[in-house]
Amino acid sequence: MAETKVIMPQMGESIFEGTITKWLKKPGEKIQRDAPLFEISTDKVDSEIPSPASGTLQEILVPEGQTVQINTVVAVIGDGPAQAAPRPSAAPAAAAPQIALGELVPQSTDAWLGIGSGTFLAFFAYIGFEGMANMAEETVDVNRTLPRAIVFAIAISAVLYFAVSLIVMLALPLQDVAGSPNVLASVVQRYAPAWEPTFHAMALVATLNGVLIEIVIVSRLAFGMAQRGLVWRRFGTVHPRSRAPVTATLAAGTIIVVLVLGVPFANLVSWTSGLTLAVLAAVNASLWRLKIKAPRTDLARSVPLWIPVAGAIACVALIVAELARALLA
Repeated sequence: MAETKVIMPQMGESIFEGTITKWLKKPGEKIQRDAPLFEISTDKVDSEIPSPASGTLQEILVPEGQTVQINTVVAVIGDGPAQAAPRPSAAPAAAAPQIALGELVPQSTDAWLGIGSGTFLAFFAYIGFEGMANMAEETVDVNRTLPRAIVFAIAISAVLYFAVSLIVMLALPLQDVAGSPNVLASVVQRYAPAWEPTFHAMALVATLNGVLIEIVIVSRLAFGMAQRGLVWRRFGTVHPRSRAPVTATLAAGTIIVVLVLGVPFANLVSWTSGLTLAVLAAVNASLWRLKIKAPRTDLARSVPLWIPVAGAIACVALIVAELARALLA
């Protein structure tokens, strides 16, 4: 008996799963090629899916309301007798998958390169901490407050990022984590679908907050460079009442909006992370050289010599790991 497997199609480059909302045929019914067979819903599009062949709908493997990955076989079309369709059921309570601890430890070079690449991209999330130094002129007791603020902010964020990553790894099968374009949304959709609109609203607010912070930091950086004659001097002027660098702030906001709207997000993250790591590698190397050539003893705080060396090596290692992954891909 000739059989044709019906698969969940990919409706776009960034879509990796779909939900079957309605079967338009029942097992045992005849269907013609290209006739509507079932309806699907994704996070970007809803569509009717045509039959890939003519014949009899033999079996429905995925019931209505279930979400599956692309290329999953959802039905079988043939010329023999039909089999009973699975009984649609209410969405079962999601159970956390069992994950062996060994699965969390990389076992190959490719896996380690993937970790390096992920760390390279994740560095985008830490951009802004080094920019806190640009607010030094607006800080009370800067020698005491600013170093603590930077260290505490990075430490708290690292703990939160680690906790969220661990929750995702334990909440979803690893193949779902690898194939999902938005793993946090997938976790919310699986375990708390009623909170999905609230989650998306919170993500939007957090993103806008991050953009506003970057605008403030970049404008202060442009202000400082203008004061030293490195960029257009107009960036170094401040509003007479608010004392804020209005021109620099407007210019920074315009550049950031153009980049966000005109450059694919993945490319923007990769370029930003690469440039930031290169700059930080240069800063650490410069600090190492200064500590050797012109050590200072009048500073309230000083770091050991090995810290800038380790920082420069770590930044270069992440860049090299990302380049190696790109070349081997």
